[in-house]
Order: sequence, then C-alpha cells, then structure tokens
Amino acid sequence: MTTKLRLIIEIFVLFIHDFFIAVYEVASALFYPNEDLHPVIVRMPTLLKNKKALWLFSLIISLTPGSLVVDLSKDQTVLYIHFFHAPDSEKAINTLKMRFEQRLFKLFHSKDNV
Repeated sequence: MTTKLRLIIEIFVLFIHDFFIAVYEVASALFYPNEDLHPVIVRMPTLLKNKKALWLFSLIISLTPGSLVVDLSKDQTVLYIHFFHAPDSEKAINTLKMRFEQRLFKLFHSKDNV
C-alpha cells in the first residue's frame, strides 16, 4: 500500500509540475507568436493494458495544455497524441513514458492490483 501511495503522489506532483510549465509555454506562444511551432500528431505504443490506467494516462495527457489524446487504436495498444509544439516528437513520447506511463504501469499492473 505504501508503494501505491508513493506512486499516486509522484504522479500527482509530476502532473501539477507539467501542467503549470505547459500553461506557461502555451500562454507564451499565444502572446509571442512564433513561426517555428511544430504541431504534430504522434503514434505512441503503450504498455498499459488496464482500462483504468489507459483512461488515467489519456486524461493526464489531455489535461496538460498543449497536448491531447485524439485516438486510441482498436486493440488499445497505441495512443495518437497531438502536441501543440513538439520539435522532437521522440523526446516528447519518451518524457510521457518515463514520467507517467511507467508509474501507471507499476500502479495498475502490480500483483495486488486495485
């Protein structure tokens, strides 16, 4: 139980941090238009098999300004994500995987699952 609580707190803190950074970045782009924006839709394979985990991961991505889950493959193994500005889409995907997907995987795929 302690490990799950730690994971929940980590995910929440990381989300709040990323949320405010994204708010700043999107607001800056609105007030200081930049022609070098790189909007992109990326295909991100996911390890998450639990529907609650997929839902939470999609929610975290979509609530973060500048990113939005636009679709999920029929077999629920691939997310299609729109980024407002992602000059390096691989880096954006890896950041999501490292910060949220791995923690959600541990949280929802452990033996004493919720």
